[in-house]
Amino acid sequence: MTVSKRTTFTVMCAAVLSAVLPGFAGYASAKFEAYDQAKKELARLRADLREARSDGRILYSKRDDPAIAGDFSTVPGVDGRGNCGSVLWPGR
Repeated sequence: MTVSKRTTFTVMCAAVLSAVLPGFAGYASAKFEAYDQAKKELARLRADLREARSDGRILYSKRDDPAIAGDFSTVPGVDGRGNCGSVLWPGR
């Protein structure tokens, strides 16, 4: 009794897929779970920030920070010409 090449190929494909598909399903499930967890954490942090701002504990916004706003002329150590000064190497 001989087994044809087509039958051998079909059995080998089934064996490979039976190993690959559960692994991929586990990987995808873990990624989706991590995404959901990150979304929940971000929502919690945003709620904490919103609460802190409404309570008056935080009076700071991104517009107040010159580095975030893009105005580096008022940031210490930066001379505004793209040259970051240093105590050890003033010319750098």
